[in-house]
Amino acid sequence: MEQTVFRLKGNKFPITYTINGGHNGRITTVPREGKYKGEVMAIRHVPSESTIFIKDQSPFAPKNTASPIFRDGYITLTSDQKPTIEYLRSHPVCGKLYEEINTSAIAKDSIEKDEIITMLKSEVFENAKLPKGKDMLQSIACVLTGSYIKTRDMSIDELKKEIYTQIDADPYRFVDEYKNSILFGAENMKRFLIHYCQNNGIIKVAENKKSWLWSDTGSLICNIPNGIMPIDHFCEFLDTDEGMIVTRKMHDMNSGNLSTQSSTEEEKKRPGRPPQKS
Repeated sequence: MEQTVFRLKGNKFPITYTINGGHNGRITTVPREGKYKGEVMAIRHVPSESTIFIKDQSPFAPKNTASPIFRDGYITLTSDQKPTIEYLRSHPVCGKLYEEINTSAIAKDSIEKDEIITMLKSEVFENAKLPKGKDMLQSIACVLTGSYIKTRDMSIDELKKEIYTQIDADPYRFVDEYKNSILFGAENMKRFLIHYCQNNGIIKVAENKKSWLWSDTGSLICNIPNGIMPIDHFCEFLDTDEGMIVTRKMHDMNSGNLSTQSSTEEEKKRPGRPPQKS
């Protein structure tokens, strides 16, 4: 049976909250449609009546029926409770004190979220089985925690747990607008490259936090604008023509020890994306 749900606004969930049932005739509303459209009409909660308008209710309608009650912040009603549904929709505090929620939309969002979580965890599970699976998981965990040192000695199960925890917390950060996974995508691989090279003494941030430098020579790689996180700016820099040269040098200085499996070209080929313009 179809359900209609109302909830108190402002995340205030008392054990019970009673809505005035209008039994004294002082609760009024202005209908937006129907025969009383635009008129100020008194309404009363009488579940046994077919209308909420006192003017149209039977003279024998009970005057003191139970008022609608929120329990733990919610009232859930079925389609056979139409008078109560209409009363709550028409009550002047509807939209102010409480609101009707779209249960279909909530269910759809919940299913979508569960499906994304399942897809992402399956991707982690499958990548973990690859020859360099542990390296791939370490790269993602490093980016998510922001610490190469913290993740470099984790076991593969510890790495999976760390990634799964982050997926559960906010799965939408790991998919694009088409709900395709970007978890092992080029952006995360690029961030791992920066973390890895920084922690292995290949690049460093200057003491004044205003530039990235090569650690061996102290020569400038790029300046860091004010108000921008160093790693965020370096990621943007690596997408430039000069940055691509720096990327190749960083890989060369790691002598092939660094495993990064995704590329921009592979990102373009992901299913569900619109055709890329050349």
